[in-house]
Amino acid sequence: MEINHRLLDGRDFIPLGIDIETSSSDFNNGVILSIGAYDPSGDNWKGRTFYTEIRYTGSIPVNAEAMRVNRIPITGVDNPQLPDLSRATELLEEWLGPRSRRYIPVGFNVASFDIAFIKKYMPTVQRRLGYRAIDLNALIFTESLKHKCRFIDLKAQYKRKAKIVTEKVVTGRSEHDALYDAILAIIILKNFVRNIDDIKMGNS
Repeated sequence: MEINHRLLDGRDFIPLGIDIETSSSDFNNGVILSIGAYDPSGDNWKGRTFYTEIRYTGSIPVNAEAMRVNRIPITGVDNPQLPDLSRATELLEEWLGPRSRRYIPVGFNVASFDIAFIKKYMPTVQRRLGYRAIDLNALIFTESLKHKCRFIDLKAQYKRKAKIVTEKVVTGRSEHDALYDAILAIIILKNFVRNIDDIKMGNS
């Protein structure tokens, strides 16, 4: 499905949907198992994707609940066809392209969770992405205050609408898949931007 994301042209930055699946919810006791990214500006604002799982040899720290959620088989993490962490980092940096492309990460809890893991395990990627981020929870909390509605209901509404589009962009994937969630984040952001009242700068 071809989608035009030009609504998200921030002029001086590019929103980047990014998501990871991990072996634990704590970056001190877990590793990145897969990473997905979605650049809506790619291919003339039709979007481009990045996804890889990561190979580990030997034992890795595992949390049963995290593995249940991400559905990545632990027996497959030593697949020799997968890139190791160093190579996965290189591939992602190559995909991000020149440093003149200023990305701002987008996602649910993206700064406190995804970027925290990336900072530890892919520090060169984290430095490229910087310290600013668009947290979708914060946006939805703000809108729920404006409309005096329940946050959990509004979040579910945003997700429900975005899933319809996401599943047309990428097939064979679902929530808690890193690429699916990266695309979903961008679709939710675009729907949020559509909902913002037009405000002329300087007149607020």
